[in-house]
Amino acid sequence: MDLSCEIKTIQKACRDCAIWCIFGAYSCRNGQFRNTIYLVNDGGEIQYEYDKVHLWQAENNIFTPGEVTHAINIGPCRIGIICCWDMAFPEFVAQLAREGASIIFCPSYLCDYEQDQHALRSIPQVRAFENCVYFVTCDAATDHTLSESYICHPMRVQGDILQKEGLIFCDVDPEELIMLKNYYNLPESR
Repeated sequence: MDLSCEIKTIQKACRDCAIWCIFGAYSCRNGQFRNTIYLVNDGGEIQYEYDKVHLWQAENNIFTPGEVTHAINIGPCRIGIICCWDMAFPEFVAQLAREGASIIFCPSYLCDYEQDQHALRSIPQVRAFENCVYFVTCDAATDHTLSESYICHPMRVQGDILQKEGLIFCDVDPEELIMLKNYYNLPESR
């Protein structure tokens, strides 16, 4: 696949700054357009690609849905990656937790949000709580999106950015997640 100039620029920045990055972009494979999320490692290599499974109404006429996502080992922990409307499907997120993901990332472009904005604000915290994981949403900051991003611990929102661009930092504690899973008698991860 021929990578766009923008993706190559992100890969170079990850390599130069020794950071990891998760971002979304449109892709085309075998003549099919996909809403794809990329995980680029600190060496600038694409570590994982995920094609959005649960397409929003307007996307159904444009994109081909993906089929599955898996937990990914990134060294210090396992993570899961979903996209936007995927967060509305509890079992989809729960599968990543069962595969051992302790952090689930959900980049999004939450447009058409007026009717369901209260639910969209609650879902990240609920997914974190019901799976005893950190749940991270990063919505695009535009005039057409909800423009709210969160880092949710199972018991609280640890950080947020509302209606603007910015960065959120927080400490994560995978050991605390194990204690919470034991407390709530949740199944062990694989």
